[in-house]
Amino acid sequence: FHDFIQLYLLGRDAIGIPLELKRICIKLLGGMRVHDCQEFFVCFLEALQDELNTKEKYNIPENSSMQLRWITYRKSNNSFIDSIFTGLMRSTVQCKKCEYKSITYDPFIDLSVSINKSKNLEKCIKQYFENEKIDCEYKCDNCKKLSKVSEYIFIINDYFRQ
Repeated sequence: FHDFIQLYLLGRDAIGIPLELKRICIKLLGGMRVHDCQEFFVCFLEALQDELNTKEKYNIPENSSMQLRWITYRKSNNSFIDSIFTGLMRSTVQCKKCEYKSITYDPFIDLSVSINKSKNLEKCIKQYFENEKIDCEYKCDNCKKLSKVSEYIFIINDYFRQ
């Protein structure tokens, strides 16, 4: 990608630029890892991120605050790709026995929203964020018992972005 951008910025090889981009895309598609345009797009953005972001990775404690999680993430992921496409999601898992809520914050670059029979995007997005009952036994961090849980997902507003 660096070579492609350098060619573009220097204004040389105007005819070669699309060929260079095609070479990069074919490399991303290698091994048939990518199945559709959404997967290709995410793969493409992640490859750009890898090249543009700093190589230093920061260890983010699991139960960090929202602001600390985002600031730490942005220290090592400071590319224009991250500033445009990346967001922060809050996931809350609630134990049904003791009502304890475990909250985590995770950066995301895309959301995989299921398109249901209605094919109404607004309804599908609303459904994605509805309270989900998880059909498995979960060992609660608080009461240490196996329990059914519910999960709530929210996208955090960007008021704390830098």
